[in-house]
Order: sequence, then structure tokens, then C-alpha cells
Amino acid sequence: MRWHPAFAPIRVSSCRLPFRAPPARRLAPRAFLILGAGLVAVCKHLSRIFPKKIGGGTPGYRIADDTRFKYLLAHAVPSARLTERLWRILENHPEIYRSVCNYIRRYKKLPRIPAAKLVEQIKENSLYQSVRAEFIDAADGRLPKSEHVRLAKFLRKNWTPRSLHPDLLARMGYYLIRAGYLNAHQVSYICSRARSWWTRAILIEKLGLSSVSNGCLQAIVELGIHDRVSDAALASAWKIFLIGLHPSGQRKSWNPSGEILLRELGLVQRVQTGYCGIKNSFTKFYSKIPHINWKRLFGGRYAQAERQVVETVAASGVNITGFVNLLDVFNDLLLSAVFAIDGTIGKYNLGGIGSALNPSSRFARKFPATFRLASEVHNMRYGSMYSHPLIRNTGKPTGKISYNFLPRAKRLVGSAVTELLANGLG
Repeated sequence: MRWHPAFAPIRVSSCRLPFRAPPARRLAPRAFLILGAGLVAVCKHLSRIFPKKIGGGTPGYRIADDTRFKYLLAHAVPSARLTERLWRILENHPEIYRSVCNYIRRYKKLPRIPAAKLVEQIKENSLYQSVRAEFIDAADGRLPKSEHVRLAKFLRKNWTPRSLHPDLLARMGYYLIRAGYLNAHQVSYICSRARSWWTRAILIEKLGLSSVSNGCLQAIVELGIHDRVSDAALASAWKIFLIGLHPSGQRKSWNPSGEILLRELGLVQRVQTGYCGIKNSFTKFYSKIPHINWKRLFGGRYAQAERQVVETVAASGVNITGFVNLLDVFNDLLLSAVFAIDGTIGKYNLGGIGSALNPSSRFARKFPATFRLASEVHNMRYGSMYSHPLIRNTGKPTGKISYNFLPRAKRLVGSAVTELLANGLG
């Protein structure tokens, strides 16, 4: 019987088990203990074999088979000999840095020599910030005291929050916070003012009372619940729950996602800010689209319009042809709502969007941006293979729509919503 194909020369017979396993239905509790002891023996045997296999598969410190190497390394037990060889292999194959970092994470505490080598690796690797971030994360909590201090001083010297990559900023920030090299003001600033939401969310998630004071942590999460990005607000809401904080102050500016989580956790009784799927979808689609009261605009057809725009935005990233057809239907609902609210531009029949797209109409003159959105999308729809077999004007077959139209569509939607807001319809 063969082991995994990655260990073609290895047979199970080479790992002699101290028992013959009986059928599962006859196993007694004692037999399960014996089975567990046998599996531990197998794992120990293989952990001794893995370093030899890695060495045999990397002649001249070069990897002959990437897949086999990564599989073996993922199951190897850390050892001084293997770690030393990995540093040499890494010089020829920098692309395996993530696998090497995962291997380093299996150390509870790095010995002195590998720890010094890891710190040197972090210092020298300045070209790719993501690679440096990964090594810092692997080193965190595993270095001897002397190397820990040496790395913390180096990171503090290179602490430039405004110019660092978001991932590196998060890893460096957390390392320096744990090491005590950032004061409360600096910690609060980076957790609430970092340019990337990723950095803010990661740091808030990792912070604990062991690394910052109770007052500092409370101030950070109370600011974080107002974050406009849901990920950072959710991290703050969860941290509020973990530390047993009862949030205070005005809730009007809370992020809706964070507030909903606090309600589900029982920290607030009711949600003051409603969730709007149209606003959330359009924010993902194009961040410059202003927020308006879509529920008031659509009235009784809000639920239908919400489902339509969620599907529309979802299609924008995977199927631009379907996106155009879906957006055309949303525009039909939008025009119906606009005509119903503003009685000065005439009447509108839902489903008859083409009849309202007259450039000399009162609608076109009063709402030019909304007219352009509806007109251009409807005209683009004529060429969609989802609409007709032939283009009416030319008689040519319809087909797929180019993604070149997507940036134009974003600007059209943004201008139309801005116009509706300016006319008091939002």
C-alpha cells in the first residue's frame, strides 16, 4: 500500500505499527487509545523523514519540484538543520517566502541563530513591502528578547505611516504596539486615521488589554464604530462586546453594519439607522455616488428596486452585457418614481421607458443627467444579445457589450443621482 504520491519511495510498511487495526465496529475505547499511539508514532517517523526528503529535492539549493517541496515543507517539524537550508534555498527562490513563513510559525520560540537570521532577512528585504510584512508577522512573539528588541528598534526607526503599504503598516504597527514603542496617541491615530481600511480593521481586531490601556482601547473602538467602512466598524463592534464596553454618545453617525452587530450581541436594543441595499450596492459600484433617501424616492416599489440594483451591481463585475440589461430595468423603475413625484414633467407608464426618451421633452430639459443615463443605457441595450437577435437600425446581429462602457456607466449613474439630490428628490 502506497503513501501519498509525494512520498513515492515511502511505504506504510516502513512505519511499522505496533498493532493490527481491527474493524471499526469492534473497536473498544482502549483500542482507540492504541490506534492514537500508533498514529503518533507514524507522524514522528515521517517528521524525521521530511527534512531528508526536502534536502534530496533541492540539489544546489534549488527546487526541482515546487509542488512536492511545498507539500513536504508544510508537514516538516522545524529543526536547525532544515531552517539553515531553507535560508539558502530562499536566496534562489524568493517566491516561496510564504511557505517559509508558515514553517517558521511552527516554532514556539526561535533559537538564537535562526532568530538573528530572521531579523536580518526583515532588515534586508526592503524591495517588496508585502514580503517584509509576512516575515514580521512570522517573527512576532517568537524571537528571543535580544532579537525582539533589535527588531523593534529597527521598525520604530522606519515607522512612516503615510508611506507604508497597508499590510506592512498593520504588521509593523501591531509589533510596535506590543513592544511598547508607540504611545497612546500614536496608537489611536493609526487605528482611526490610517488611509487603508484594511490597516484599521486588522489593528482594531488584534488590539487587546495586554498591549494598550483600557482607556486607550475604549477610545479607539468608540471611534471605530463610526468608521465609514463596514470591516473596521464590525471589528470595533466585536471588540466592544469582548471588552464588555457599553457604547455611549450619539448613534446617528454609527456605521449601520456595526450597529446591527451590536444589536445582535444584545448591547443595544434597537437599530436607529436603517439598512439600504441600494445605497450599499451603489457605494460598492462607484464610491462617488452620493447618498440619497432611496426608500422615500421609490416608495412602494423600493423592495423591487433594491433587488434590481443588487443584481445590477453584482453583474457589473462578471457580465457587462447582463449589467446593461439589468441597469435598463432599474432606470425604468427610477423614471417611474421621478415622474410620480414631479408632476410637472408629464406622465409615465412603467415598462415604456423608450417613449419617455425624447430629447425635447420636459423631462429631458429638467433632468438632463438622468435623461442621459436612461437614454445611453437604453441605446446600448439595443446591441445586447440578451435583448434582440438583430440591431433594429442596422440589421446586424447583436452581441456582447464591451467593458469599455463600464466607466462611462459609473459616471452617468453618479451624475444622475447628484442631479436628483439637487432637485430635492433624495
